[in-house]
Amino acid sequence: MKTDTSNKILTILDEKRQARAHDLGKSLGISQVAVHKQLKKLLDEGKISKAGSPPFVVYLPKIREVERDQPKLGDANNMRHILFGDSIGFGVGDYQYGGWATRLRLFIDQEKKSKDHNLVNLSISGDTSRGLLNRMEKEAKLRIRDKDPDSFKLIIAIGANDSKINKDDLENDISPKEFEKNIHKLIGIAKQLSCEVILIGLVPVHEPLTTPYKENKHYQVGQIEKYNQILNTSAQKNNIMFVDMFEDWMQRDLSQLFSDGLHPNTLGHEIMYKTIRREIFH
Repeated sequence: MKTDTSNKILTILDEKRQARAHDLGKSLGISQVAVHKQLKKLLDEGKISKAGSPPFVVYLPKIREVERDQPKLGDANNMRHILFGDSIGFGVGDYQYGGWATRLRLFIDQEKKSKDHNLVNLSISGDTSRGLLNRMEKEAKLRIRDKDPDSFKLIIAIGANDSKINKDDLENDISPKEFEKNIHKLIGIAKQLSCEVILIGLVPVHEPLTTPYKENKHYQVGQIEKYNQILNTSAQKNNIMFVDMFEDWMQRDLSQLFSDGLHPNTLGHEIMYKTIRREIFH
């Protein structure tokens, strides 16, 4: 009976990707004492994990960092990837696996097992296209040094903070016009320093928690969409890869994908990772 209940919990988590103890108890028709007993057993066995803090604890299926159905890197030449991003690129919100970029680095490390085929994450929380324009060239050159630029790919994941609305003046932190110019300059710099430039698109926010988001900051889905379109158009004009996730996320239950409305939670980062991995290493 206990084994059967444990298997049912694993099946539910595999299907829903995450669930609270209360919801599991209702689905299985058992008491909270019984469901917590089974969850503790599964946690001790390493078959599931949990995230969050009371009263918002969720349980998740154990994530395999390198899955059987994911693409292989093959025998391509060694390639170094440098990521420039903001707090989402840094991994904020995923306090279990460190975010989509950490998962991508582990995928590369486990597939190639080479110090010359890797990912360096240079994301900074709160960064904007203006801030990135001030630091990207210098920081990239410090990593490239005397190596061949053809062995580097630069990944740019920026824009959410640019779109932020300041309550005092109701203006974007970085105007759409300046954002477009900054992205164009960033792509130009990146092309000079690497063999390929990849733009990562934006994901929406869960507005009930981001209007406002801390004091006078507002993040709105409509604004995020506008800046995501600027990224898309810029990528097309410059003939570079654009990883678009916005429409896919808009079809999902956003309340289940964010830790605070702005930063994806463990499940949200997993979805980002799988999409980005598939597009880059197809």
